Amino acid sequence: MIAKVPDGRRDGRSSFLQLITYNCIRDELSPEEALREDARFRRPSRSREACFERLVEYIDRSQNAGEGEGTEIMLENGDSRIVVNGVVIQHNCFSLETAPVEMAATAMANRRCEEPVFHYILSWQEDENPDPDIIFSCVADTQKALGLEGHQYVAAIHRDTDNVHVHIATNRVCPRTFKAATLSFSKERLQRCCRQLELKHGFRHDNGSWQVDEKGHVVRAKKRMKALPEGAARLEHFADTESLTTYARQHCFEQIDRLLSGPHFSWGAAHEILCAAGLCLDRKGEGLAVYSLYDTAQTPIRASRLHPDLTLKQEAIAGAFQSPDWYPDSHNRYRNTLHVRDQGARAERREARANARLELRARYERYRMDWKKPDLDVAGRFRAIAAEARDRKAEVRRRGRTADPQIRRLAYNIIAFERMQKEAALRLQLREERATLHAAGKLRPMTYRGWVEQEAVKGDVAAISQLRGWHYRSKRKQSRADGIVYCGPADDLPPLYPEGYDTRVRRDGVICYGRGGKPAVLDYGDRIEVANTRHAEDVYVAVASTAWRSREKVEFSVGKGFSDEAARQAARHNYWFPNEPVKVTDTIQANKVRREEVYISKSGSTAVPDSSDRTEQRHISSTKVRPH
Repeated sequence: MIAKVPDGRRDGRSSFLQLITYNCIRDELSPEEALREDARFRRPSRSREACFERLVEYIDRSQNAGEGEGTEIMLENGDSRIVVNGVVIQHNCFSLETAPVEMAATAMANRRCEEPVFHYILSWQEDENPDPDIIFSCVADTQKALGLEGHQYVAAIHRDTDNVHVHIATNRVCPRTFKAATLSFSKERLQRCCRQLELKHGFRHDNGSWQVDEKGHVVRAKKRMKALPEGAARLEHFADTESLTTYARQHCFEQIDRLLSGPHFSWGAAHEILCAAGLCLDRKGEGLAVYSLYDTAQTPIRASRLHPDLTLKQEAIAGAFQSPDWYPDSHNRYRNTLHVRDQGARAERREARANARLELRARYERYRMDWKKPDLDVAGRFRAIAAEARDRKAEVRRRGRTADPQIRRLAYNIIAFERMQKEAALRLQLREERATLHAAGKLRPMTYRGWVEQEAVKGDVAAISQLRGWHYRSKRKQSRADGIVYCGPADDLPPLYPEGYDTRVRRDGVICYGRGGKPAVLDYGDRIEVANTRHAEDVYVAVASTAWRSREKVEFSVGKGFSDEAARQAARHNYWFPNEPVKVTDTIQANKVRREEVYISKSGSTAVPDSSDRTEQRHISSTKVRPH
């Protein structure tokens, strides 16, 4: 299990209510949701009033649903447990509805505590599924390790990802003494507590700053490679852009590690390794830094980020540090436009994809520049009402010069009242018009993500690639299908439209080919998954789509006879489209395809002979797949 402490706000204005609402209410958009044309993000309001209303509404809805939901159960230790919309929640407040108010009131008793809100997460590995009692027992142990025992908390278990995890929102201010707990080295304490909980409950050990040695003792782990700097990690996570640290480690770490481990370390050998990757090792201040040879504007990184032992301490072995006086030809170079998801792809295709994404961003900027807000002519319509009232008053003055002044004043009041009525009606009409424009997505320009989704619906390859890049870092949905066709890294293809299948693009960039409303084939770019390996048409769609990719890698997963069936479908496709064949890169599987091709050429039929363990019909001549 691992522990994570998300970064909070730095202005001291974190809200217990907003945090508890996020932990307890799971109504965010799912990445598996299909993209729709002209769809817009309709995210719920995050204001305190809206959060409280949604929290109470979800609890009331759960109580009305029955089956034990929405009913709080008092535990032996005095804590309460409740199930809200499938989320198991435990707290030690009077009720879940009043928990945010109770925590805020307790925090106000300590004026010196600028940030009373503390939020951390405990997560388990994919094959571990502990029950709520064990999870909340782990929460209690971590609270004790942090010095927060007896503090107010709300813990919610989430099972909406492949990894079961629990969010804990706790109050740093003690409700009895009103003293704030000191949370220095909280991440270290949580890491050590996780190793102890793994031993206590029999969980598999995870990596971290603490590890379990051969004797079963929890000891501090030795770092062979330092973690990515926070800025580089954020860059790769949110922008899907490869950082200089990741590039240097990918191309130079193993060679530098072997050089430092051997007896013949020299500064010249280190320079040769780095220069071959388009990098340079030189002094910076009182230490060493790694620079990019081809991008002088790129911020350098500390040499110890590449390898912990690559420092000036090596002068005791290799002598005084000497800057390189020559630079050999570089086989590679760092480009800050390349994307993390493209690691491992060929340089030409990787650069082409990076240029395509830059062009995609440029197209969005042009869309923003050309976008114009709909003109409702609000001021003109109000001026028209005012002008009408002014003309009516002038007419009353012209006709009523000899009339009773009281009658004239009464007419003025009637005109003013009717003007107010028309203005009120106009405000309601403008509200409806704005709501209509907002629902249609025309009141404001689309966000970059929303615009990319609309381009992906139209089949734009760069947009689909961008969606997959955004979703790549989460890796929450791991492949579990029995039949998988593996392709090259980031090997994207526009959506195909095979006969008898419904094609749609999901929010995470996955192309879904469905039959009967259920997903049959899922195209992730670097792999294609088949839900039912016994259905020959689905296998053919997955295999045939590789014919129009880069063909750097085409391999079939081994298991339950899928590779044999995929070889048959590859041979069938090659029989139909000899100019656009499926080229399998695995030698054994390629031999299977050739044997099937020989069988088809001799028999003259593309139908597959019946087999005792296959009950479905295999003749699929009507499902030929070609890109439009």
